Amino acid sequence: MGQQRITIISNCELSREGSKRLILSHGLPAASLSFAEAERLSVGQDDPLHLLLVEGDSEAGALAMALRLRGRFLNSPIALLCPDFPLAFLQNGLAAGINGFLTRDMPFAALLHSLRLILTGQKILPTRCIEHLMGSEVSVLLPDWNEIADHRQLSQREVGVLHCLVEGDANKVISRRLNIAEPTVKVHIKAILRKLNVGNRTQAAVWAVSRRTAS
Repeated sequence: MGQQRITIISNCELSREGSKRLILSHGLPAASLSFAEAERLSVGQDDPLHLLLVEGDSEAGALAMALRLRGRFLNSPIALLCPDFPLAFLQNGLAAGINGFLTRDMPFAALLHSLRLILTGQKILPTRCIEHLMGSEVSVLLPDWNEIADHRQLSQREVGVLHCLVEGDANKVISRRLNIAEPTVKVHIKAILRKLNVGNRTQAAVWAVSRRTAS
């Protein structure tokens, strides 16, 4: 098997070199490139274990670079590092195959953890963006729940609990909505996390939302 590695792509030399050194200091191989250099990056490096982290001052500039890379690197996960992400931008980015949306104000430990999660196949969104999604018109984002049940072998009850997670419901609220005991809710959530191969309820909600945007 290959080794996990990260290439930081940014037009700010100070930022990309600083990020590279921090990542290297934590035992994860890293390289850094400018946008122009990334355009010449060999497609021979297309690899699910090779994360392309695109940093930009604007979401549009970073996404444009990421989309050019996605056209050439079909297997490598791609993440964006930007000041912030509007909701509409997240929807477009997810639909375009972007794997992670990371904000510059996050602690480095959280950033490193997120990068490792993306390298294992997870999709990552900022917490405040998840909260925005939960408070928005999520009906346009909801996936076909029967398709999810078939694809991940979720029971109909688990699908109902997942639906509640997308809406941001706490366990007590789920218990009341589905008329089941709260300990039973916890059992269902644990099963959902295992079947979706995610680490927490937020990631499960992101998975469900991204299923719709990718369809």
